Amino acid sequence: STVYKGRELDDLEPVVDALVKTLPSQEEKIIRLHYYQNSRFDLIAQELGISKGRVSQMHRSALHRLSLHYDELKLVRNEY
Repeated sequence: STVYKGRELDDLEPVVDALVKTLPSQEEKIIRLHYYQNSRFDLIAQELGISKGRVSQMHRSALHRLSLHYDELKLVRNEY
């Protein structure tokens, strides 16, 4: 049900936030700008003073680092 999915997402939010905080600072900033503030890579590149291609590389690296911690996310999954 939608209510349960919303509650599950609420439970995961602090875990995801904690994982994002483990990233190197520029990767964390890219993830936060892109996913939390819906910024495009070209705007992120301009803000950070790097190329759009470099933002893309760092984004990919950040997602890889986060995927390595996928099991941590599964540990907090509750059955509703």
